[in-house]
Amino acid sequence: MAKVIIEPWTPAHRSLCWRLADAYFACRGIDAWTKGEIPHDATDNYGMARQHARFLAEHAAATASALAEVWVLEVGSGLGQFAANLVRALEVDTGDAGRALAPRLKIVLTDYATKTVEQAAESPNLAPLVARGTVIPALFDMRHPARLVDLAGAPLSPPPLTAVYANYVCCVLPPRNLQRRNDRWFEQLVQLSAEVDGEGPAADARELLSDPTRDSLLEELTLLWGWRPVEPAAALPSGIHTEVLEATAEALPEATISYPASFIDFLVAFAPRLSPSGVFIISDYGRVERGMLAGLTDRKPQIYGNSLAFEVHFPVFDAFADAAGWSILRTDDRNRSLHTALLRAGGAFQADDVARFDDSYRHAHQGEDLVDFYDIAMRAADDEEFDRAVRFYRRCVRLDPGSAHYRYKLADALADSGDHARALAEAMRSRELPGAKDHDFDFLLGRIHALRDDYGAATAWYERSLQLEEHQVTLTNLGTLYEHDRRWGDARAAYRRALELQPDYQRAIDNLASLGEDAP
Repeated sequence: MAKVIIEPWTPAHRSLCWRLADAYFACRGIDAWTKGEIPHDATDNYGMARQHARFLAEHAAATASALAEVWVLEVGSGLGQFAANLVRALEVDTGDAGRALAPRLKIVLTDYATKTVEQAAESPNLAPLVARGTVIPALFDMRHPARLVDLAGAPLSPPPLTAVYANYVCCVLPPRNLQRRNDRWFEQLVQLSAEVDGEGPAADARELLSDPTRDSLLEELTLLWGWRPVEPAAALPSGIHTEVLEATAEALPEATISYPASFIDFLVAFAPRLSPSGVFIISDYGRVERGMLAGLTDRKPQIYGNSLAFEVHFPVFDAFADAAGWSILRTDDRNRSLHTALLRAGGAFQADDVARFDDSYRHAHQGEDLVDFYDIAMRAADDEEFDRAVRFYRRCVRLDPGSAHYRYKLADALADSGDHARALAEAMRSRELPGAKDHDFDFLLGRIHALRDDYGAATAWYERSLQLEEHQVTLTNLGTLYEHDRRWGDARAAYRRALELQPDYQRAIDNLASLGEDAP
């Protein structure tokens, strides 16, 4: 193996890594999210959507009550789960104000990857909303804010927007990572290399990038980080950026700042599309206190799929609002996992605005609670603490009672805890929910009935599961039940088919060997 330099030392925001990320999202579509490669649940789960819905319903009632339609836009919408949950929360969980707004709401659902928007618009959660005109799919790249088009490429000019949502988006735009060392500034550089066979030229290593969806591609490459002196005016685009950067670092002799130049340019350029009372609502992870930016540290990204994410430094938005004459409200508890900022171009926020923000974001935690409860429940189940898992899955269900996913996990944990009657009732009730087809409730019901020693019912449910998907576990479970019923030939066939699907599946190997060829 030989080390080959794919990219020499380059300013981090111009790295080949970002072109790879663009290609990854363009090719991957919504699988980037549905396959668990890109995190999203913290910002688009139902608890968080309900917080947003509460604010939007009250904000629209105060500022847009006379409008026949209320238009909002989401940038970087991914698989579209946030929009679907926002509408559901308005319809069922935000009182009269939400019910009044829901039929008037228009959501422009945007992403910069065509495949992603097309697949999201066709998904079960969004397709009905697209069909009735509540959701309008569109293409939008925040780095080119003048171009907003529909899926056919025709320009879109929605009425003045009441809100623009940016969930986990600022963190994935290329930032300018800068350090202040007393009176001097430095910018972050990156060098990209790879281990390749032989001594071929760098062009051979670039073949590694030919498939941007390849598993763990970015993690297999070597990213080295460094710094070089720079003048802020040379490192940043024109406009107010230098003023904002200096204000952010004020009174910090040494500081490391992830400066979101592209995102700020988007805010400035897109602001004329909002109504006078319209707001940008930014939810992301990062640092919320200016003192947290002090010191000299390498700003290294999180790698998700084949994309990068840098933590957001929210104090930059304070400095931007001051420099641009905007108004800002934001959460500032450093112990929270998700932070929200509200920005308006001009016009100070009034006491009612502050109260709505505090009620919906500063003092509300449903979105974070849902993520935390689910994480605790999953860990408890992994540790075989099934009663504890049940308790926390129940908390998830209380926060999102319409979720087939949380109810499936609850029924599964109930079965493992030995509470088979409640597990059966939960599974039977939940299999009729929207989204239930994403989970194999037939398999779960087969397992529950087997635990209840109702082998006839278990066999029937497992056989139903096989009609949807042949899986080695289902086949092996069926083989065991066939043996119980002395159906030796069916049992043997089930084990053999399981091993065709996964030749090293040990349970099927052992069961087939135990059955033997001489069984009747």
